[in-house]
Amino acid sequence: MSAKFEVYLDQANEYRWRLKARNGEIVAVSGEGFSSSRAAQASTQVVRSCSTDALLEVLPPPVKKEAGEVQKKLAKLKSVAPSGSSLVKPAPPTAEATE
Repeated sequence: MSAKFEVYLDQANEYRWRLKARNGEIVAVSGEGFSSSRAAQASTQVVRSCSTDALLEVLPPPVKKEAGEVQKKLAKLKSVAPSGSSLVKPAPPTAEATE
């Protein structure tokens, strides 16, 4: 048995499709619901025609900001803040501090 597209009616009364691998595992789903079965079927044809020569692109993970960059931005904000103002609200006093 080969992979197959299934078109079905969801709980919101919209037609969707899912692609099942030979082992029955769902490997792709429509990203949207369609108003008719015919429109969902047409969407599967678009996927089929685009996937025959689709390239694989592996994207790099997002770059994490270094702690130094965050400190520099905070220092810059402090330098432009009106004198006497605070960028961070002080924490309310605890019960221990008020005793």
